Formats: sequence, structure tokens, C-alpha cells
Amino acid sequence: MEPNKPALKIVRISSREQLEELVDFICDAFMEDDLFCAMVPGRHEHPEAARSMWRMTLVEEYGRKGSVILAALRQGENGEE
Repeated sequence: MEPNKPALKIVRISSREQLEELVDFICDAFMEDDLFCAMVPGRHEHPEAARSMWRMTLVEEYGRKGSVILAALRQGENGEE
């Protein structure tokens, strides 16, 4: 790994209780994504609509028993994301 690049933190999401943390992470990561902009055009005015879309997608795709989601979060040397 390059010395300038922060390490990746891998978080295992294994329960629905952890889902809200993942929804927060995804909303932040995709807020300005072109496809996400087309899917939820009013996401800035109505952020709960964006959260609902991601929550529904995650539960539908990964909400079955036995499903596991891994999410990577890059953290800087001082712990900032």
C-alpha cells in the first residue's frame, strides 16, 4: 500500500440493526453520483427519499437470512473518513 493513502476499514454488516450505518455511508458516497442523481432527483431537498430508496434496496437484496454485506471505508491517519 502506498504510504500516502489511508488504510481501508472493512466493516461486516450482519444484522438489520447495522443497516442504518450502511445507509448513511451509501448516501454520503453516492450523493453526487450521476446514476443516483437520475434515480432520486430531489435527494438534496428530500434526503429521506434517498435514504428510503437505499434502505429498501438493501433490505430487498440483502435482507434474507444468511446474507452478509461488506462495506469498505477509507480512513485517514487521524481517523477521519
